[in-house]
Amino acid sequence: MVLYTRLAVVLIAMASLSLLGCGGNNFSNVEVSGKVTSGGAPVAGIRVVFTPEPINGNNNPGPWAMGLTNEQGEYSLTDRYKHIGAVAGPHGVSFSYDDVSEDADDEIAADLAEAKGEDGSKAALAEAKQQLAELNQKRKGRPRVSDDFTIPFVVPAGGTTEANFDLPAR
Repeated sequence: MVLYTRLAVVLIAMASLSLLGCGGNNFSNVEVSGKVTSGGAPVAGIRVVFTPEPINGNNNPGPWAMGLTNEQGEYSLTDRYKHIGAVAGPHGVSFSYDDVSEDADDEIAADLAEAKGEDGSKAALAEAKQQLAELNQKRKGRPRVSDDFTIPFVVPAGGTTEANFDLPAR
């Protein structure tokens, strides 16, 4: 019984601390929105992530902020604490698709290698090839983005509705 009481006290303490957080958000955000295009055409379903750059020796200028484009390629940012906008200042902006895993290529390549091996069946090989075809179909006509593709952008102190990006075609 004593063990259960101690466990309950520990769990309640942990839950209370998690609600308090780690110091909260002491950053002041400004509203940021824009549009993502490729060759002038809107890009839907792409995550836009703003990561603040260190400035004047401050290695923690604020939290990252993210938005997801709609069918018109439009997005609005919300920071990691669910507050609207992003901190003002220089950012690196990166992009990733909402419906394709960043590790999809590696996962499919591993499935193909396994299916081609001695223990692989024709059904496994066919399934891996089908996954690859579906991935390529999703990517068809979309701009190419990767982990190392980052665009610099300075968020103005007053915010902006013009954080627009025209991504290169595939």
